[in-house]
Amino acid sequence: MLDDNASYLGRLGENVVDVNSLWRFEVQQAIGFNPVAALAGSVDASVNAPGLPLTFTRQFSDSIVSRNAAGLFGYGWSTNWDSHLTVDADGSVLGIYRKSHLPDGPGYEEKFYFRPGDTGFRAWRTRAGVIGVGICWDQWFPECARAMVLLGADLLLYPTAIGSEPENPGLDTRDRWQRVMQGHAVANVAPVVAANRVGEEDGQLFYGSSFVAGTDGAKVAELGRTEEGVVTATFDLESVRRERASWGFFRDRRPELYGVLGTA
Repeated sequence: MLDDNASYLGRLGENVVDVNSLWRFEVQQAIGFNPVAALAGSVDASVNAPGLPLTFTRQFSDSIVSRNAAGLFGYGWSTNWDSHLTVDADGSVLGIYRKSHLPDGPGYEEKFYFRPGDTGFRAWRTRAGVIGVGICWDQWFPECARAMVLLGADLLLYPTAIGSEPENPGLDTRDRWQRVMQGHAVANVAPVVAANRVGEEDGQLFYGSSFVAGTDGAKVAELGRTEEGVVTATFDLESVRRERASWGFFRDRRPELYGVLGTA
């Protein structure tokens, strides 16, 4: 299927890659850059790796579909983004969202993998309804969820890769990970769909637990910690819009008081 779509994606002028594979340890070795060492200040964090997509295509992965003009992922150390491409039911590409919030901690040193997204938050009018998509760490920020609903999103989606904490094995963040998004569902009166990976990679265990939450925050569908699969839920979006209006959360906002949110 990747081969079938390669020329089409190439015509979009985007560089489509398997991000989960791109920055594995082998690649860090290949380009002579280690983000953990950079964090400790022992190497130059501004190092550039020109031509990396081509080198990586030849040596490390079959997952790069197209290495065309910088777009979805990009070339060079300063132009790497973690991105989401929205494709509608008829195959039409609606656009790109680049991850806004980047974590920085053991096992999740993304500030040395990507630059912060520059698209702003987005809402996509699909055949099924208007969706907002945040990527992984975005899910912890209420500003992200609120912005997407203000842009018209009826559903909030969060593709994720989260699991154990390498330097604190006793810390299990699964429940709080779910609760923060259940809170987004309540505060924005919008169903939330969160997908998380499972399994183990390089000693890090991903805890799955993908779920769907309704407008009251309650989980209406869920997978287990190690379970792969698909869960579904049905929502009447017109009813969701009426419910959102009845709660008054958006009617009673005071944007003139929120200037502090734009400060450091």
